This record gives sequence, C-alpha cells and structure tokens, in this order.
Amino acid sequence: MDKYKSARFVPAAVDLATINAAIDAAIPSSPSSSSGAAAEAQGGLSSLPPPPSVAGGREWARQVWTPSECLAELCSCVAELWGDASKSGAIGKYAFDKDDKISMRFVAAAANLRGSVFKIESLNFHDVKGVAGNIIPAIATTNAIVAGQQVHELFKVLDAKVPVREACKYTYWRRFPSRQGHLLQPTKLDPPNPKCYVCSQGAMAHVYLDTSEWVFEDFLAKVVKGRLGFNEPTVSYASGSIWEEGDDADEEAFKTNLPKKLEALPSGGVVDGVVVGIDDYSQDMELQLRVHHLSWDEVDGEAHPESFHVGDNPPKLAAVQGDEGDKGAGNAESSAADMDSGEVVLEVTESASGGDGGGATESRKRPAEAVDVEENGKKVRS
Repeated sequence: MDKYKSARFVPAAVDLATINAAIDAAIPSSPSSSSGAAAEAQGGLSSLPPPPSVAGGREWARQVWTPSECLAELCSCVAELWGDASKSGAIGKYAFDKDDKISMRFVAAAANLRGSVFKIESLNFHDVKGVAGNIIPAIATTNAIVAGQQVHELFKVLDAKVPVREACKYTYWRRFPSRQGHLLQPTKLDPPNPKCYVCSQGAMAHVYLDTSEWVFEDFLAKVVKGRLGFNEPTVSYASGSIWEEGDDADEEAFKTNLPKKLEALPSGGVVDGVVVGIDDYSQDMELQLRVHHLSWDEVDGEAHPESFHVGDNPPKLAAVQGDEGDKGAGNAESSAADMDSGEVVLEVTESASGGDGGGATESRKRPAEAVDVEENGKKVRS
C-alpha cells in the first residue's frame, strides 16, 4: 500500500483479522482456527453473518452485500468447491461461466470486496452477472494479436538496419481474406507532416492574440503548455531566453518576466511579427511560433472564447455591418447580377396610401419593356 501514500485518496485494506474470521466461519477446521478463536476473544469477529446466498432469502440476488458478507460468500464458495469431489481438483483452474452459480457468487463477492477497498459503489449479484455476461472473449484474442504486431514492429526498430520509415508498417485487419488468403494487410507509414512540430523539427506555427493585453504567465500556461502541449519549455526570442524549465534550469532568474505584458518583455517585447523559439528537451521538441497582434474586439468572441487562436489563417472576425448594412450589400449584389445578365431593370416605388404621399412606400423591381433603339443607323430591339 506504500505506493498509494501520495495519492489523493488512500484505499483502506480489509483487516487481516476479519479475513481470518471469515475463513474460520466457512471452514471451522482450517489452520487459521486458532487465530479465529483469538479474534473472537478480542471482538467476536468469527461470528460473521452467514453468506447472503444462504441467509438472504428469496431476494438475495437483488441485495447489495456488505464487505463482511462478501468475505463470507467468498469463503463459502471455496468451501463448496473443496467439499465437492468432482470440482475440488479444479481449484486454481476453475473455468468461469456466468451461468454457473458458484462462479458468479465468487466473482460478485471478490469484485465488490475489492471495490469497497477503493470506495467504489457495490453492485448486487444480478447486476454483476449482467456486466460479466457482456464481456466478449474475443477482446482478449484481439489484444493478443495487436500486442504481437507491436512487438514485431519493435524488433524492426531495434534492428536498425534501415530507417524506421522504411522498416515499419501500418497493419490493418481485413474484413475478408485477400486472394492470397491474408487477413493482415501491411501498408507504408505516412510521411511526416511538414507543419507538425512533432514530426518535423523547426516547424513554424502561428498564434493570433492581443499582445497589449496578454500576460506572459498566461501565454506560457494557456498557449505554450495548454494548447501546444509543451511540458518543460524554454522560450527565447531576439537576443536571449525569457523562460527556462527542466533540469539545470534557473527558473528564479526569469520569474520577473511572468507578470509582464507580452509587449513589455525585454528586447523590445513580443509584438506583431516576432518569432518565438520554444524548445522542450524532455520531449525532444522544438517549434518556431510567429506571434500576430490582433485586437480581440475585432474578433468573433463566440467562435474564439479563449481570446487567442493558433492556426495558419487568422481567426474569424466579428460582423461589422448591421442588418441595414447587410441589406444594402445584398441590394448591391443583386444590382450587379442584374447588370451582368444584360437585362434592364426598372425600380418602381408605389405609395401604399393611394398616392396621398403620407403612407408607406413599397419598392419592387420589374424588367423593363422591350424598346426599339437606333444603333449605327439601324433599329435594334432591346
């Protein structure tokens, strides 16, 4: 249990005296009977309740067992197997079957007992049987095949006769056999993505944010570590480093930069167009990050609520025009389309009040009637 000392939750192991008492109750002639008698003298531990399958009545399968009842049920299953001449030889290799009552009682008791150690909610016998029945044996076979393929590819890496890109393959499982009867289909590895800073060293990425508002500490936590995934970054630009982490790094020397705005950092600050170099020796990664200054009032806040954007293209800008502007733009596009089509369109304005000038007006368009025009001394109908 020492490995759990630093955990947020420390599991509580079942007391050994309680276990011995359960054994004594199920198998009175067991070697631990002396310890059971001592436990009984200390607190009556040997007087554990009988197994739920015996004392639980007709609804025992729907009841949630306590840790003491799980211990009693567990020991009762072992005692029954040991006392059955046809099954005693199978102890240690007894095959699980969800339709076998002893198997299911044993599994339900053991699972709930382990769950109680880690404060996991217990299930009744009926629910445990439903979970166990959904376990597909083929999963174990699939895992074994995949693990074997991984080891096979690892041997190619360790052999190092040819580059990994040429030696290793992706392997797919075919739904139907090939003409040669093969079910496993190997394919070549994809080439490295030149824009990926994990696949390609020295790749360039772009970040858009407001350099006059962002503090370097937030930039480090949200962009460099949170979005780009660096663990122990060293950040540098211009003439030197502004932050270091990892082995032999002097973080105290750079802590004064954390509360500063990006534009107020040393050597002219991190402003529009500055390229920041990020290295992480713990992950063997490096990246060139170009910073683009952008006032976030101009950006669509709903599309970019995190107040920064990482990508090759700028973030989506907020709509500048209102409904009237959009309507005007739509009318302009409609007029341009009408002119491109070669049709003459007349806009007619009519008064809804019958022409007294005091009512609302309605504007609509209709094609102009064809007229005869004279062109180069000839009448042309248009």
